[in-house]
Amino acid sequence: MLALRVRLRVFNNLWLLLLALTSFILGLVLVYFTGMNQNNFGDAPDYLSAALTISNQEPYLREDLAWPFFRAPGYPFVVSTIWTLTGIQEVWILKVFNVLCHSISTLFVFKLASLALSQKRSFVVALIYAINPFALLQLAGVQTEPLITALFLAFTYLLCQNVSKLNIVLLSVISVFAIATRPEYLFMILPTIILSFFLRSFPRDSRHRAVVVFAAIFISLAWWGIQNEKATDAFLPLTDATNFQLWQGSTSVIQQNYPWHTSTYPEFNDDQMEKLVTEVKNQEMRWGERYSSASIAQKSEFWKSAYLENVKENPLRYIEYTLLKAVVFWRPFLNPASYGAVVSIGSSIILAPLSLFMVLGLIRYRKQENVQTLIFTFGVGFIFLTLIHAVQVADLRYKIPLFIPFATLMAGKIVADYSPKLQGLRTKFTLRRTVHE
Repeated sequence: MLALRVRLRVFNNLWLLLLALTSFILGLVLVYFTGMNQNNFGDAPDYLSAALTISNQEPYLREDLAWPFFRAPGYPFVVSTIWTLTGIQEVWILKVFNVLCHSISTLFVFKLASLALSQKRSFVVALIYAINPFALLQLAGVQTEPLITALFLAFTYLLCQNVSKLNIVLLSVISVFAIATRPEYLFMILPTIILSFFLRSFPRDSRHRAVVVFAAIFISLAWWGIQNEKATDAFLPLTDATNFQLWQGSTSVIQQNYPWHTSTYPEFNDDQMEKLVTEVKNQEMRWGERYSSASIAQKSEFWKSAYLENVKENPLRYIEYTLLKAVVFWRPFLNPASYGAVVSIGSSIILAPLSLFMVLGLIRYRKQENVQTLIFTFGVGFIFLTLIHAVQVADLRYKIPLFIPFATLMAGKIVADYSPKLQGLRTKFTLRRTVHE
């Protein structure tokens, strides 16, 4: 009996190894053909510059960046650590790290699928995730999406597990790391942790875990806020980006970024970016020396006032476009103006079925015991992610880290549940036809 268990464990580990290798090779192939050293992502210069200050043991970079706010420290710290450990300060090593994150995410998709499905079906679900082009394309840039995908899946998996000392420690570290990487995840992770204290659907002893994780998040944000205060004379728990992001989301440039029709010219994306950069410069020029000589905290207040001006100018229009962006955020196809009709329609072949599976999964399995925590965690994430990007920027890439893994999991679960029923109907139909013949 023991020998059989050992064989089964070895067999399962081999399948997991095959899954990890397959996802890693696929990622490497994509990165190779999109350019190993090509740095074509807009936020990358800021991340790399901030990472250099950490590597050089200089004060963290909070000014003179491409955009008028400084980056949260999570991803620059990761970049700096990779450079230090490998001794390679090149873009390609960061893309290899992206590929590694994709493999880790694939393994967590397998683990989460195993909560409700057999090992074979979980393998198929994870493999489908691994080859999804929307999961793969985010590996091509120096960006946070591959890392935050792995971190949020790890967070969800740990929440679904029984409470132990190791589980609490790992969940605390993952939670803090995810928030430090993408600050918006504070509004997904913290509510989930708080609600796990009150709801019985979470594993036993989740209250103790919730208290410790909440304390870890609070202490970490307080510590980083103090570091920012020493450097800027303002207590900033993560970054000063909020007011600028709100202003950006209220501008006519962003409001015109998501038409439902195709653009009349192929340079739509570049033109929109140029308009936004011009808008930023015009604002800074309008404020003049008052802005250029202001502190970081004071500059943030300038963007807050500009945001409020945009809202007050036409409140009904602002509400209309905010609601429109919430809808746009979940439309099951790529932006037609950015990618053209053919690519947009082609993308719907993947995104539309996944969107349907996501909605059906949220409704059907919200009370099913073995996946209830999974459904709840992603459900909270979807709600807050939508609220955040309805008032900021509603680009598709912001929902990919949650949407693609969850929709794939729900697709696997729904197909597994309904395939026996469909097989039964097929058998009945065959028998009836045989009788009539």
